Amino acid sequence: MNPQTTKKKTSNSRRPASEAAIFDAWLDERCVWGEAARQARTPAADLFADYLAWQTRRRGRAMTQTAFGLQLRARGVTASKAPSDGRIERVGILIRPPERQTEAGMIDRWLAERCVWGQAARRGRTPARDLFDDFCAWSRGQGLPSLSQTAFGRQLTARGIRGVKTGDAGRVQRRPIHFRPLGTAVTALDAGERAKARRLAAMPAADVMAAFLARAG
Repeated sequence: MNPQTTKKKTSNSRRPASEAAIFDAWLDERCVWGEAARQARTPAADLFADYLAWQTRRRGRAMTQTAFGLQLRARGVTASKAPSDGRIERVGILIRPPERQTEAGMIDRWLAERCVWGQAARRGRTPARDLFDDFCAWSRGQGLPSLSQTAFGRQLTARGIRGVKTGDAGRVQRRPIHFRPLGTAVTALDAGERAKARRLAAMPAADVMAAFLARAG
């Protein structure tokens, strides 16, 4: 066999998937669109957040929000302003219903929206209870089913986020992970939401969770 031909075949086999091909894989796995969702409307920010979470799970390099919008437009998914609040929505697409989302998918989306973890977190440590409380608050806000603390911990361990006991009390912390700094969340906040986020950031985690549970109850 010609060495040049072999080299060429090897080179082609290792060529990374195109941006469009990766985007199509996300559409197939995470969304219903086109004729099957002709009347559906989904906030553009929610779609991009879901795509980022999906890429986090795959350890892939995410495209920019502008490139993401161009990919949607190329497939006929148009943009429109919501009549209620003027937010940009995408017409003819929806994220698959919560009951069809896996535990792994929920964890991946929460990690992408709320946390920095893995190599990016370096020596970051966070109390395991604080992580679970935050996930519970997030999942309820998303209208998603809850996980048990055991299942939640199993999902983190599967991603290399391991528990370690610290101090005399033996409190369990997870590493490498920490909460995403204020102002770097993947979904955009308006001025009122930013002010509320700052107030919450100044409160102890236990107080935030207590306030959430009181409101939810």
